Amino acid sequence: SKADAFIVIKNSDNNLDINFPEEKPIFIAKKKIKVPKLKTKNVMAFCGLGSPENFYSILESYGLKILIKRTFEDHHFYKDNEILEIIEESKKKKLEIITTEKDYIKINKKFQRNINMAKLNIIFESEKKIKEFITKRY
Repeated sequence: SKADAFIVIKNSDNNLDINFPEEKPIFIAKKKIKVPKLKTKNVMAFCGLGSPENFYSILESYGLKILIKRTFEDHHFYKDNEILEIIEESKKKKLEIITTEKDYIKINKKFQRNINMAKLNIIFESEKKIKEFITKRY
């Protein structure tokens, strides 16, 4: 009842079965991940997300071959020794390392140069409509 509007972010095949109040606008968006150019398609991917398989499947949809996955709890804060292990293992197996932007910012800056970041963007079906709504409302 306190919401002014709803934003529904659709993932691959999920179907939402929620009854939203008819008087509230609903804005539909989708996640778009921008994957950096890598030297090889063979990667080690890691993340601390609520739905890590979504991230992994998006990477694979870009043609990346995930040979090693390291999944941590959602909102995980990375210890230096965890990142060092990931870096060492990837070097031994000649793999690029990739993680999410959310995870990348939690890594000690001295290790970030060894890790590629996939950046998340939210794309609205109608950017114009949501901008108009926000402008009128606020």
